[in-house]
Amino acid sequence: MGFPQVPDPRRSAEDDADQALFFAIGLDDASPERVAAVAAVLVNAWQADSGRFAAAAAVCRRRQGEGDDDVWGETANLLDRALRIVHDAGADNDDARVRLLGQLFPDPGPFQWDMARRRDPVWWLRRLAALRIRVVHLPAGAPAGFQRLVLRRGLLVVGQVDFQVCQGCRRGYLPEDQR
Repeated sequence: MGFPQVPDPRRSAEDDADQALFFAIGLDDASPERVAAVAAVLVNAWQADSGRFAAAAAVCRRRQGEGDDDVWGETANLLDRALRIVHDAGADNDDARVRLLGQLFPDPGPFQWDMARRRDPVWWLRRLAALRIRVVHLPAGAPAGFQRLVLRRGLLVVGQVDFQVCQGCRRGYLPEDQR
């Protein structure tokens, strides 16, 4: 039993322009493919609402010239591109909007395992060899000390990795000779 989903209240055009600015930052020297991908993400995030795009673009044009960079002009261009995607798809009604969102980000299908590789004897030999490898973890003697993973095949050590992990931030460190 989960919490009921409460729809977000309608955002103002000023808030939408601020949010679109974060999408547009860093797109000044981006490739056309990246700009198109960001515009598609924006269309998906705002559920292809053409009125929302138009109102936010008008706010961005009004803010254009504020500051040193022309970030509001770039944001308006991104919003115009997203609006063009919505209009080109004819997503003015709900059915077309749902169809557009389904085309932009289709639901992925279930993962299909490659069954043909299991018929290959080399795969089985590698699989059996991997099953015989044992991983032994030697913990650190002190907090944030060096730990060791040892890979053994029977009594023979076939590999080892020394590493250190910060307990607070969970970032790992491999010494130079381990990389």
